[in-house]
Amino acid sequence: MDPRQQFLFITDLTVRGKALLSAAGVPSAMLQPDAALDANKEAGASYSETMITSE
Repeated sequence: MDPRQQFLFITDLTVRGKALLSAAGVPSAMLQPDAALDANKEAGASYSETMITSE
C-alpha cells in the first residue's frame, strides 16, 4: 500500500467513524491544538521525548 492509499484509508476510516459516533449521540472532544503538548510539559516530558515515546 503506497502512502497515498494509506492516507485515503485513514481519512475514510476517520470520516466514517466520526459519522457513526455522531449518529450514536457521542459528543466530540474539543481540545486546543496544543493541549497534548501542555499536558506533557506539566508531566515533565519534553516535546522530543513525547515524540519518541508516542511512536
